[in-house]
Amino acid sequence: GLVSAVRPDVRQTALLGVSLGAAESEARRAEFAAQLARTGWIAIGLLVLMAVLLLLLDRLLARAARRDRALATSSRQLQATVAASLDAIVTANTNGEIIDFNASAEQVFGWAREEIIGQTMEATFIPHRMRDAHHNGMKRYLDTGKPRVVDAGRVELAALRKSGEEFP
Repeated sequence: GLVSAVRPDVRQTALLGVSLGAAESEARRAEFAAQLARTGWIAIGLLVLMAVLLLLLDRLLARAARRDRALATSSRQLQATVAASLDAIVTANTNGEIIDFNASAEQVFGWAREEIIGQTMEATFIPHRMRDAHHNGMKRYLDTGKPRVVDAGRVELAALRKSGEEFP
């Protein structure tokens, strides 16, 4: 009796529950698929961006390598010119430390290249009476970049030989 009468309602309620569960599951599946598609497009976009950046970095690296080779060639040419020069050439860094000294400079100043590299011009070549002027001139040049004596071309000044002899 009673069970038979309620059976169609229970069946319909169960089918409605299954239908609602399936609809909810389909909505979640569709949202997951959409999220997966968005994630895929973002991943593809990031891969394309990475490929573009890699190409850019490769070109920058190639340009830097070309510049490095040109600089090395220029440096070798300068070293060969300095070494072969009949003029005494002394190269110093911004601290006044001697970083290069050619064979002609060895003859003029009396110092061997190995013993003069790393010493300062002020302590080796500049006569005592001119050291303050040299120091101030170097400071001014480094501060302003405007040459007077330093980097102004060929100038003639008094200098000291290793023996302490002053010469023009």
